[in-house]
Amino acid sequence: MLSFENVSEVKAFISDQEIEFVNFFLGDIDGRLRSVSIPADTFSEKTMERGIGFDASNFGFAEVDRSDKVLKPDLSYAFQDPVDEEHRILCFFCNMLEVDSSARFTQDLRHLVPKTLELLNSEGIADAAKAGVELEFHVIDQLYSVRTPREQSFRVETSEMVSPPGGEELYRIAPKRGYFRAEPNDHLFSIRSEIVSVYRRLGLDVKYHHHEVGSSQAEIEFNLSPIEQMADGTVLAKMLAHRIANKRDKIITFLP
Repeated sequence: MLSFENVSEVKAFISDQEIEFVNFFLGDIDGRLRSVSIPADTFSEKTMERGIGFDASNFGFAEVDRSDKVLKPDLSYAFQDPVDEEHRILCFFCNMLEVDSSARFTQDLRHLVPKTLELLNSEGIADAAKAGVELEFHVIDQLYSVRTPREQSFRVETSEMVSPPGGEELYRIAPKRGYFRAEPNDHLFSIRSEIVSVYRRLGLDVKYHHHEVGSSQAEIEFNLSPIEQMADGTVLAKMLAHRIANKRDKIITFLP
């Protein structure tokens, strides 16, 4: 991860690394990242002073008549996009602020962790908190759906699932027989390794990765880290996993 002290450092990095765009991330009420981008050469002191306005009602946070909010980048939490091979993009996580007072928007998900830590400290429970996260997900090759007034159905196809169309049984994994399976039955080693390599380049502290119990199910576990870092890191890790899967024409789902 990158951390900057001021706008001058950001502009110097943009120039040195030939950054084309600056991408600002913020989380919606479901914990998914949304983003807005600006040309890198327009990043300035005004970007930090004024921020970028957005409509919080589209994030599920506020009613339309009082939904105008402002996002401002957190200079201490930045990274260069590790997935996009076409453009050089500098990314920031952002805080949401009220337009009129510049106070933190209380429903901003990034506001909850500092408030929780303040409460733990004030109650004498703890002066710090750490968390360890396990990301478990399925990697799907094809997902078919039918949704009509008379019918709703879904069909999932994966390279590991038994009883495939046409009956081709080639190094597949039976139900609940996938835990710690190795290649060639483990068809996910390559994509897990790519995801973990990207995580480590960004400084996310991965403990290990392995095949999970289910067919086409994977796990990536992180070491204990300060909870504020782990909260941002988990949201970022899930987004990056989706993007890497998409490049491979796969679908990742974190549903149970």
